[in-house]
Amino acid sequence: MDPNIVLSKQDIEKLIAAHDGDMALLYLYSRCRGVSGEDAARDLCMTAAAVEAAEEKLLRLGLTLDRAGTAAVASPAAPEPKKGRVILEPAEERPSYSSDDIAKRAEEDEAFQTVIYEAQQVMGRMLNSNDMKILFGMYDYLGLPAEVIMVLMNYCVQRYEDRKGEGRKPTFRYIEKEASRWVKDGITSLDEADAYIARKKELDSRLRQASEVLDIRDRDLTETETNYLRTWMEMGFDLEMLREAYDRTVTNTGKRAWGYMNSILESWRDKGIFSRKDIREKDRPAARKAKPARTGGEQKSKKDNLEKIMKKLDRERGDST
Repeated sequence: MDPNIVLSKQDIEKLIAAHDGDMALLYLYSRCRGVSGEDAARDLCMTAAAVEAAEEKLLRLGLTLDRAGTAAVASPAAPEPKKGRVILEPAEERPSYSSDDIAKRAEEDEAFQTVIYEAQQVMGRMLNSNDMKILFGMYDYLGLPAEVIMVLMNYCVQRYEDRKGEGRKPTFRYIEKEASRWVKDGITSLDEADAYIARKKELDSRLRQASEVLDIRDRDLTETETNYLRTWMEMGFDLEMLREAYDRTVTNTGKRAWGYMNSILESWRDKGIFSRKDIREKDRPAARKAKPARTGGEQKSKKDNLEKIMKKLDRERGDST
């Protein structure tokens, strides 16, 4: 085994941010000795369950272990994995924490103490035991850094109040679901959280404007409606074009028909129509073929033919008498 062990700064930062001694110790142990989980439990004086939990957290952070228990390290020539990629998604249910375990951790861990204080401030109340278990699960099981959890909570509360009204607060289950989504999407640092929130605010602003164009003002958009609007924006259509497509839809169907409006916009996209000028130039109905005007010669010819027919009929009547 190579006596020199190199740890990247990125990996070290992940271990520090996770605030989990068992996880950090197991990672260092596996890098040094590269033995199985069973041996690790014995040598580190950890239970098998604790080793398994630490391994799962390492996997979620992208610090993978191979089947022998050795930390997997990419060769220098190999491409670096995508930043924030989640190797293992969180389980459906977080571990069961006892109140004593959480109280002890809160007493010893200053970072978690800060998270608790911030949670009480943004929620405007003291936390009950179930709140504490959910909060500790985000910190311990999901492995989110304290500063990211605090940003997450403020984001969720503000977003909920914007939709439901000032003073309305989300449940901790609501915040936990958003936390799981962040971990799944690789949002585990303060910079990534700030960038994500900025993108969401920009999208929310555009969706609000688009919903007003479609006369939706007294309710939230449904998931399907949101997907339609997001798709149209990604196609490159601005509010003016959405308003034009909506007007045609209501005029032709008498209602807000999402599928019909989508067909209009898809047709415009395929024709390269993205402005009113494009509509005038590329979306005009085909000109009807004008019937040629009758000339004087044509009219005289028809009159002569009619006179010939009448004379022929007169002769036939005379012959029959």
